[in-house]
Amino acid sequence: YIIPDIKVIYYARENFKGLSKNNYSNGLWNILTAYYTSVLTSLSLRHFIPLFFVASLLMTLRFSVIYFNAIYLFVMILFTYLLTMLMRSIYISNKDSSVLYVLLSFFVLHFSYGIGSLVGLIKTVKLVLTWH
Repeated sequence: YIIPDIKVIYYARENFKGLSKNNYSNGLWNILTAYYTSVLTSLSLRHFIPLFFVASLLMTLRFSVIYFNAIYLFVMILFTYLLTMLMRSIYISNKDSSVLYVLLSFFVLHFSYGIGSLVGLIKTVKLVLTWH
């Protein structure tokens, strides 16, 4: 929009495995880069939302072993996510991509990014603990 002479070619990941690997790596390295550079200004709240989402699912699932009613919170979080993503998938799908394909893409993207961020956070905590 700003410089119309620029031409850009974007290569999307060809399969869900590639999408997963890419987003896992993005989540991991966003956290690790912030640690290594000591600069958090490159990250915004949106970078942490998949981490919070995955962590909330894991914590409520883990807590439900001790307190069974926590499983309802887990189901509510997952249901809210799936319903929201289903509505977005319906909105953005077209003749080239089915609703199910878009929904699965969201799921793979968010979970792999969130798990990558969680692994990055765990590695960062280990680094901090070993240096002090």
